[in-house]
Amino acid sequence: MGTSASTRHRARRGGVASVMLLAVLTLAARIFTLALPRLSTIR
Repeated sequence: MGTSASTRHRARRGGVASVMLLAVLTLAARIFTLALPRLSTIR
């Protein structure tokens, strides 16, 4: 009983982690694209 519950919880956690990773990647890409021109102008 406990094993099945733990595996299900782990699967859900993995999905949430992947979604969070995707959001962080998109956010980082947006920040990178926004900051790139400023970095080039500073340099």
